[in-house]
Amino acid sequence: MPFNDYEICGEVTVIFLENKKGLKLETLIDTEDLERIKAMNFDKDSYYVVDHKNQNKLDNRKENLRFIPQYNNLQNRKGANSNSSTGVRNVNLITRYGGKQEYWVQICKNGERFKWEFGLHEFDKACLFAEEKRKELFGEFAGNG
Repeated sequence: MPFNDYEICGEVTVIFLENKKGLKLETLIDTEDLERIKAMNFDKDSYYVVDHKNQNKLDNRKENLRFIPQYNNLQNRKGANSNSSTGVRNVNLITRYGGKQEYWVQICKNGERFKWEFGLHEFDKACLFAEEKRKELFGEFAGNG
């Protein structure tokens, strides 16, 4: 992802990028890393796995980055999957045989699947429970929903 334009703002530099779909992006780096970044060869299909503490993948300042195992990186994200029936991470609206609906909180850790069931009137309770369980199971890598 080559860049030609950047703006130095003291200790932080804003780099202006364009992704493979033509979308204009801005990323932040520490100014002290600018020359090293400029010397690297990036292409639009390159992806680097680094955990961004604040889930903002365009904030690449040292204070926001940490090296962790990939499975932790996958947990530290925000929001629900694009196919979520509720729009809340780990909370799903399930229709059982016979039409009965309920909410399930489903979380996987190390290949083990956990599931808790909540009544149709307990959506808020299920959402709060999902957030608490993510924090319990994944600690600082829980992300948010």
